[in-house]
Amino acid sequence: MSRYVVSGSEGEYQPGSENRVLGNLIGITDTVEINIAETELLAALYMQVFDDFPKTLTFQTICRWHRAWLGNVYRWAGQFRTVDMSKPNIRFASPI
Repeated sequence: MSRYVVSGSEGEYQPGSENRVLGNLIGITDTVEINIAETELLAALYMQVFDDFPKTLTFQTICRWHRAWLGNVYRWAGQFRTVDMSKPNIRFASPI
C-alpha cells in the first residue's frame, strides 16, 4: 500500500520501494532510510536557519530552505507544489 496519497510527477515512487518512498535522487527505497536522511538534513538546515534568520519571512525564503533541506534528495525540492499530497492522518499544505 502506498505511503502517500499524491498525483502528478511529484507522486512518482522510487523503483523497488513498493510505492512507499517517493522518487529520489539518491536511490533510497526503504522508508526508515529516507526518514533518517530527511531528519539528518533537516537538523543541518536548522543550524543554518537559526544562525541567520531573516527579518522578513517570504515564500521565496521558505522555498530556499526547502531546496537547501531536500534539494539533494528530490528534484522538486524548493518548488511550489503542483499536486495535493498527504500521508495517513497528515495533510500537507495545498498546492498554490
